[in-house]
Amino acid sequence: MQPTLLTVAAVCVLDPQDALLVVRKKRTTAFMLPGGKLEDLEAPIDAACREAFEETGCVLDVAVLNRLGLYECAAAHEADTRIIAHVFTYREPLPTRPTANAEIAELQWLARSQRPLPSLAPLLITHVLPAIWGEDQTL
Repeated sequence: MQPTLLTVAAVCVLDPQDALLVVRKKRTTAFMLPGGKLEDLEAPIDAACREAFEETGCVLDVAVLNRLGLYECAAAHEADTRIIAHVFTYREPLPTRPTANAEIAELQWLARSQRPLPSLAPLLITHVLPAIWGEDQTL
């Protein structure tokens, strides 16, 4: 049986010290980027901004998002599911302090030097952290 394939968009919100905003959804264990599934005919960059707002309350200026990459990997919490993730970076000051909204149970700023790392989604471990911090993030 072929795995289910989901297309998602996510955003790496980075603070001035290069810490990354990560979220944990209710009834899950792994932290991931703010983001989610695209709606019908929605552009990935618009989906990333919409999802970031829904999950953190922060309005992101689409004009300052940059494409980090398009990645495929295992989904964090769905068996037999793979994701294709459009990932963007946002390195501007946030207009408001992020809060855990909608299905989000918890959020935190993940520092580059943080050890041990919390439980992280495969997308973060395999693709995003090496891309933004330039090194292998596995322990």
